[in-house]
Order: sequence, then structure tokens, then C-alpha cells
Amino acid sequence: MGRARGEDRGVFEDPKGSDRWWACWYEGKRRRIKLVGRKLQAKAFAQKMRDEWRQGRLFPELARARESRQLTVADLVDRYADEISLKANAPHMERYGRYWKKAAGGELVSQLRPEDMARYQARRRAEGKAPATINKEVKHLLALVNRAVRDGLLAVSPLKGVRPLPEENQRTRWLSAEEEERLKAVVPPAAWRIIVFAMKTGLRRSELGRLKRGDVDLVNGLVTVRKSKSRRLRHVDLSPQTVELLREVLAEHDLDHVWTNIRLKEKRPLNIHSFCNQAFQRWCQKAGVHDFVWHDLRHTFGSRLAMAGATVVSIKELMGHASITTTMRYMHLAPSRRKADVAMLDSHMSQSF
Repeated sequence: MGRARGEDRGVFEDPKGSDRWWACWYEGKRRRIKLVGRKLQAKAFAQKMRDEWRQGRLFPELARARESRQLTVADLVDRYADEISLKANAPHMERYGRYWKKAAGGELVSQLRPEDMARYQARRRAEGKAPATINKEVKHLLALVNRAVRDGLLAVSPLKGVRPLPEENQRTRWLSAEEEERLKAVVPPAAWRIIVFAMKTGLRRSELGRLKRGDVDLVNGLVTVRKSKSRRLRHVDLSPQTVELLREVLAEHDLDHVWTNIRLKEKRPLNIHSFCNQAFQRWCQKAGVHDFVWHDLRHTFGSRLAMAGATVVSIKELMGHASITTTMRYMHLAPSRRKADVAMLDSHMSQSF
């Protein structure tokens, strides 16, 4: 590395003899380095960055204006990575961030326009992505841009006026009894227990993957969901069969997580995303269960509750819906209950024909 006091101050060659020179400077107590190229270029770059840092301390408004002009999408994702990591849905947000860095990391944020997002939405639809998925991706970028405006990195959002796509979110696909038998025939027994648990509790994929021993009350037959989609703690009642299933699973290992990897001899927490997106989809294809994804097991839970005559309020609480409007999608599956309610009118009205 270059000497602290001398002609090589602020630059160093790595590896030695490669003629690859790095610039080194400090922004407060934070050390920065960047591969520049030749030695003279590295020295000039290091001096330039030191001057800009000093200028930014003296004239913060100029520094923010300069930064806004140089801020790329990748810079934006990295800047708010720590803030995102504290959120309940951090894994999803971090995934969207990685995607945006790959898709448009080098684009200047200040030069983005609503029409760019419209073209992006059209391209993603052509790739077969659902409107809900595209909306989540775009919403994440818009949130990052708004944070930059909040912090003074941008004067105004360049993406004002971006509209979400209309979502087709009324899909209610559930597993029939005949499909369940076919699926059971091709799934390993250890994996089938996870699938049965999902159908009998309606837990979301992330909720199931995070479930720990301390969240399970076998005595009272309850599971506590600490990080739900609505960010509220909720309790899910367990049937007697589900209690026995969990008792059997927890007796097989001493890990903190309830579900473990089914293919490894050494017990490890289950990689829920790989299990649901890869293994489960292979089993569905093998069993001939088409147009079925992991989240449809949650629909199966809600649908079977409705068909069994459960009330809409009970289904809402068990599934953790924020609005009863979401729960109502299952209620058309309980025609016998509606007919029984209508039949009660006969006892209160005289025959008129």
C-alpha cells in the first residue's frame, strides 16, 4: 500500500507488480477504495474525491444536488439496504432490490420517467408475469425513490404518475380429494407432513418457514404467527390430528425451527423457498395436478372451511385476513348453509300460493 506521507499517498497497487492501482480516500471515518487503472489516474481520482468530500461538508446543498445527478438505481438499492432489512417482509424487499440492480442498476434515477415504467410493465406482462407480481416490483422501486426525496437526495420524484396494473387476484384454486390422493402417492412421507400441515393451518409460506418451537403450544392446540403479512400477531387453532403431527415432528429433532430439510441426514432448518418453488412443483407435475402452486394450499384451507360450514368471521381470523372482503371469496363454496338460512323464512311466512 502507498505510504502515509509521500508521493504514493492515497493510492496503492494490488496485486504487486500488476500495474493495477487503487484510489483510497476517507469520507469522515469511512474508508473508500476504487480500482482506477494506472498510477497517475488513481492519484488524480483520489485527490478529486477528497476535494469533493471537503466541498460537500462546506456546501451540503451542492453535494446533494451533485449526488442526485449521479445516483443510480443500484446506488439507491444499496443506500437503503439497512433500512429495508429491519422490515417484517425484508426477504421479499431484498429480492426485489436484487432484481432492480440486475435489470436497471446502471440507470440514473433522476432520468427515469413514468413511460419507462409503462414499458417495463408491458415487457414483464409479455414474459408471463402476473400483474400482482409486477406491481410489487414497481412499488418497491417507487418506495426507494420516495425515500430519496424524503432524505433530500432528489428534489421531486421522477416517477410521479406511475399507475399500477389492474390485478386479477380473484383466483381461488383448491386441491380436490382426488388430486390430494394423487399428490400423496408421489410425495415422500416426510414432505407430505409439511403439505398436510399447510392445508390444515392455512399458514403462508413465509409463516410456515419461520415457525419455531416457541410458537407451538401442543397443550392448548395453538400456533402463534409472530410475523404475519399484516404485521400483527395472530393465533391459529390446531385440530387434534395436526397437534399429533407436530408432536411427532418435534420429537425427531432438537432444532429451534419446526420444519427441517427432508433430504439431509444432518438436520437443518428447511429452505422453504426451494421446497415450495422447486420440489413441490415437481411433485405436482408428476401427480398431474396442473395449475397449482404452493399458495393454493392456503386456498384449500379456506375453501374446505367454507364447505364444512365455518362462519366467514372464523375463516377471516384463522387465515389472518386484514379485510373480510378477502375472506368472502370462499363463501360461495357453502351453498348448503345459504339454503338453510333461506329455508328459515318458511317458518315465519304463510304460504301464499
